Amino acid sequence: HLARAGRALAEPLTPQALDAAEREARAALKLSPARTEARLQIAYAERQRAGGWSPTAGEALAQSYRVGPLDPDVGTWRLRFALEHWESLTPALRKAALAELDALWSRYPMRKALKAMAGEVGSPAGRLAFAAETRSLERAAKVKAAAERKP
Repeated sequence: HLARAGRALAEPLTPQALDAAEREARAALKLSPARTEARLQIAYAERQRAGGWSPTAGEALAQSYRVGPLDPDVGTWRLRFALEHWESLTPALRKAALAELDALWSRYPMRKALKAMAGEVGSPAGRLAFAAETRSLERAAKVKAAAERKP
């Protein structure tokens, strides 16, 4: 079901393709309710269908964080999706996205990919949130390293 939903979302995004993607994603959730990717497919399909952010897209994104708060398989995509809609996110969704950023950032090899992803974000508010959070993380790492060097 997830693969079929993904294929439907890779096609030209007609109303029929969006409906098919959502149907397949919901079928995947019936088999495995903890599938983060399926919830994100629903969020994306709804966002495309609505022509912008919608409460339904927000709820699907929120559910994806509830069932898989730190999912390395979809984390970068989900974080970009959240950053693209930063101004529309609830405070709880912003907090979840920043927690995921913190976790992904702590894995040093991910930083280059995260920086590249952030450079592609169209939302100025999302880019600013990313920059502020990563600066804070880098400062905290320097303070920690300095404290560890002290005898």
